[in-house]
Amino acid sequence: MEDWRITNQHQYLDGATLVWDHYSTDDAWDHDHCELCWAKFPEDESAGYRTRDSRHWICKRCFEDFKEDFSWTVAENGQPAKNNPLEN
Repeated sequence: MEDWRITNQHQYLDGATLVWDHYSTDDAWDHDHCELCWAKFPEDESAGYRTRDSRHWICKRCFEDFKEDFSWTVAENGQPAKNNPLEN
């Protein structure tokens, strides 16, 4: 099934390790968007999954919808989770 949210994200998000985090702004950057549905952080979402380098953010809904398709790993405190439910 095709989904309007999927464009070229597989090129840079396949197999990514993600970290659950609360979104915060700084002087240089005031918002980000979910890489899939374009929900706006922090207006639409106050927390979500981010890549370790914080370049890409994914809202909880899109994470749940696409976690298997993208083979994401969830990290705790920057380290892969010991009991990662995605690895089961």
